[in-house]
Amino acid sequence: VACAQGHIDLFSSFFSADEESGVATTKRRGIATTLHRVSLITHPMRVPEKVLGVAVRVGRAMQGLMETMAWRSFLTDLAHQQKSLLLIGKPGVGKTTALREMARILSEDRSLNVVVVDKTCEIAGDGDTPHSAIGRARWMPVGRPNLQHAIMREAVENQTPDVIVVDEI
Repeated sequence: VACAQGHIDLFSSFFSADEESGVATTKRRGIATTLHRVSLITHPMRVPEKVLGVAVRVGRAMQGLMETMAWRSFLTDLAHQQKSLLLIGKPGVGKTTALREMARILSEDRSLNVVVVDKTCEIAGDGDTPHSAIGRARWMPVGRPNLQHAIMREAVENQTPDVIVVDEI
């Protein structure tokens, strides 16, 4: 959808230079209490960078996506056997949606401690409280993307996880 520059400029305050959050690095930010994300398109040769456009990505929680007994059994068996699973696919095919649902399903098994390490706050949304789509899983937002490895280590050392769910490694 084409927008006038005045409409695009409205997003600048949403992305006020908050270096601590890593927004300046990723040029994207989640909308609190939702799974949606807004990303900036900027002109890199301008100081400060000029916002040329925005992209809005609608995040979805699709509870029931993996509700068949075969999926539930497969995921639970994988977790109890301490096996790993890697999802690979092109952008927009539902990898994050599937991870969200996996976290929810596995967290319902009270014998499993499930931790979500959320680099860009796409799995559990942005804000102070994780979206209900991840069920009872513990949520560890990363903050700055370059610290993902440190938060993953913190999860292992401090949360005694049986399962760690990570997006965009």
